[in-house]
Amino acid sequence: MLKSESSLYKPVSRWLEDLLVSRFPTARITVVDSHNMSLSMVIQQLSFQKYFAGFAAFDIKVDITGFIVLKDRIHLVFAEVKIAEIGLADVGQILGYSRVARPYLSMLVSLNGCSAPLESILVTYGRYDILEYQKGRMIKIAKWLPNRNDIDPKSILPRGESIL
Repeated sequence: MLKSESSLYKPVSRWLEDLLVSRFPTARITVVDSHNMSLSMVIQQLSFQKYFAGFAAFDIKVDITGFIVLKDRIHLVFAEVKIAEIGLADVGQILGYSRVARPYLSMLVSLNGCSAPLESILVTYGRYDILEYQKGRMIKIAKWLPNRNDIDPKSILPRGESIL
């Protein structure tokens, strides 16, 4: 039985690494459990400073951070993990992180999916704009299936999109 967010870090990290490796076969992929240190510290520890202007200001703690290392640049990937249903406050947290560091992909994953009020805001009222952190980039929300160590593709918000 999964009782804490931290119990999901390892399986979600493995899943994210597999996803990124399959989608970026020529890149070097690094995925780290970064919940207990600032993003600026993670970047320093990996010696990626030259790829992130202003990285020292990245005083944010993302649960899981992925790095897609290409020939001349690195893309960030953020995953925030929740046990409870994802609510508006959770969106606000990762929205702030994503506006600061501008990741290639930013997602919220939860054992219990999206809360009814948040789903209503997004689906019923079409307010997907609250997920946009950069032009053309939106936070993705999905339910985690612990028995499969995967996300439920039918749960992905915005509807009709894939995680990556």
